[in-house]
Amino acid sequence: MNVSRQPQDRVKSFLHVFDMAGAKLSVDGRDAGLRKSFVNVRGKTIHAWDGKGVHVKTTYDAMQRAKEVFVEGGGLSQVTEKFVYVDGPGGDKAHNLLRTPLPALRPGGAPNQPSL
Repeated sequence: MNVSRQPQDRVKSFLHVFDMAGAKLSVDGRDAGLRKSFVNVRGKTIHAWDGKGVHVKTTYDAMQRAKEVFVEGGGLSQVTEKFVYVDGPGGDKAHNLLRTPLPALRPGGAPNQPSL
């Protein structure tokens, strides 16, 4: 038998909190727990915390492209990702790489030497 619940009896799985500009500040879910985030004036997430207390800090360059991701908690306290962008007068146009991110660090933190 398919019975529809009344609005007051429905189970709420997520609780979302937004700021006045509409950016999501936190999500409280039954499975993942409370996740919080702060955004900069351009709407990019600069700080995020998960239900386990892991803090992720993302830095951006002047063009609002991700530059570095730093993780603290859960056994880590290090830069996990670093990005280098091909913007110079070198071979960027010849290889069609203008404004293309080249990961400088692998997700495990090991150096990565990109090749063009």
